[in-house]
Amino acid sequence: MIKEPRLRFTREEQTDPALEKPIRRAQKAAVRADKAQARIPKKKVRQTVMDPDTGKKTTKLTFEEQAKPPSKLSHAVRGAPANALLAGAHKEIRKSEQDNVGVESAHRLEESAEGGARLAAHSCRSQKLRPYREGDSLRMIHWKMTAKRDELVTREPPEDTRPLPVLTFDHFGLPAVVDRTLDRLEGTSLALLEQERVHEVRWLHPETGALRSFRVGGERDWEACLAAILSDPAPVRGRSILEQALTREGGGAIYQIHVTGKEVPHGEA
Repeated sequence: MIKEPRLRFTREEQTDPALEKPIRRAQKAAVRADKAQARIPKKKVRQTVMDPDTGKKTTKLTFEEQAKPPSKLSHAVRGAPANALLAGAHKEIRKSEQDNVGVESAHRLEESAEGGARLAAHSCRSQKLRPYREGDSLRMIHWKMTAKRDELVTREPPEDTRPLPVLTFDHFGLPAVVDRTLDRLEGTSLALLEQERVHEVRWLHPETGALRSFRVGGERDWEACLAAILSDPAPVRGRSILEQALTREGGGAIYQIHVTGKEVPHGEA
């Protein structure tokens, strides 16, 4: 078997802090590939060679690499233990998420969408690959294919047909309540970004009632959204976003998560 060359990085790339994590992943992938190749079973082959001058026969023992037989398990059978583990993981998450409103909201959103995601799992296996482009998310890099081709390869993200998460909140109330609301709003938004979920943040101007809406697809978007929130006044009384029906531009389903600064007694679900 021909051994695939390892991915090589220049000195500038190795000293770039932004590439430190991708380089470490690529190196680990190469080490795993070497270990996998070393585990390939060897087949013993006896060869008898005759010396043409003396007529003496000698036997040599050689080893040839033998390809592993393909698995007979289907995707459905292989997915069954994974689904059981996933259910157990959600159970453990629920035990510790009560004190973190942001993680709890994002987890419920993720759990509600996983049923449909499993039905479309076959499309994820056949997703297209393309060369890396500047600005692509490092999470979409296909590290195994990158190690084989000696260049960065990116997965084309599948079309997201899940409901759009919409975070809503009321920008008025006592200062302590407003602060807790913004803290929980930030935690929920960042938790969604960790899951690579594009979402929207909506609220009403507390005095004029004008709808304020920001689409958040990255941390810079969230920073711009937070700056807009802080530019609005935060009186004790104001207009609530709950008074307005939510719609999605272009149609489609939405998933509303209303964030408040209300204190939840410990142990209350």
